Amino acid sequence: MLHILDLNVEIKELGLIHLSEFIEDCEYTQLSIRILHILGVHGPSTDDPTKFIRYIYNRLFLENAAIRAAALSALTNFGMHCSSLRSKLAILLLRCIHDTDDEVRDRATLFRHWLKAEGTMTVPDVSSVGDLESALKAYLQLRTESSFSMADMCTTATTDTKAENRVDHMEVNGVETDSPFLKALKQHPEFAHLPLNGDIVHSSSTPLTETETEYTVTCVQYVTSEHIIFQFACVNTIDEQVLENVVVNMDPIGEVSIDLDEQICIPLPSLHVNTLGFTYVYFKRPECITVTARFACSLHYTAKELDPITNEPEDIGYEDDYVLEDVEISIPNFSP
Repeated sequence: MLHILDLNVEIKELGLIHLSEFIEDCEYTQLSIRILHILGVHGPSTDDPTKFIRYIYNRLFLENAAIRAAALSALTNFGMHCSSLRSKLAILLLRCIHDTDDEVRDRATLFRHWLKAEGTMTVPDVSSVGDLESALKAYLQLRTESSFSMADMCTTATTDTKAENRVDHMEVNGVETDSPFLKALKQHPEFAHLPLNGDIVHSSSTPLTETETEYTVTCVQYVTSEHIIFQFACVNTIDEQVLENVVVNMDPIGEVSIDLDEQICIPLPSLHVNTLGFTYVYFKRPECITVTARFACSLHYTAKELDPITNEPEDIGYEDDYVLEDVEISIPNFSP
């Protein structure tokens, strides 16, 4: 049925009615959920969207929790795209705010808030849950004071991002010129001699720690025509401590075709609480790479306690290492 609807737009409304009648007696939860999603996506654009609401609303009385939750989402989509139905649908959703299922209650409460909001409110299309998860993790790592915005969410690998305070996966020719990470790289005196403007052929980012750890580290890889640069964005979350001489040790796992003798480490002099700092490791780029290079990484630093009165670091500290996730360089990183 869905294939037929895709091929013949003229019968879309008739096909949606058939699907609506089908879920009246459907015994398969996943099939009902999928049809409800289809109705929520295509129903609001038909000539008479109201004819589908009765079928969807019946699911709130007759079905299990998973289908009830899907029905709530479908009804909300009608309200978001049909302003004339918004207030009426908000009343219908009121029935579910005391549902026995947690997710149904939460969806009903949130969706009613959306429907009752003044003005036009749209829900951005998030095509990948993985993209959303990565954006949220990066936002939590940076501990910025600004609120996370779905409007800044990148839905595809080639979509430009406007968020300045989170790390996105950046593809070839997709590096943001106003990214704070790229700005920090270009402004570092160690890289002043490198032709970074327009020379980056690939860039990507990977979180190396969990979000609720003492130190959060994200690795941003830049591949230029001559170098491979690892930029480690570090945040210290411990109030009573400052880190000095922060570096990331990268030890190869297995055989790699990169000349490790040319490895250059650039330490971060100090890292205070809730501030973002950068330390770097870079190599001379080989002409080609025949195997995947993998590195075991650890954050090495000297930790010093802060004097509670002067808030200055103590004279004596202790060296320590903090194990990070492995970093991998794969063959696609070297594609021009």
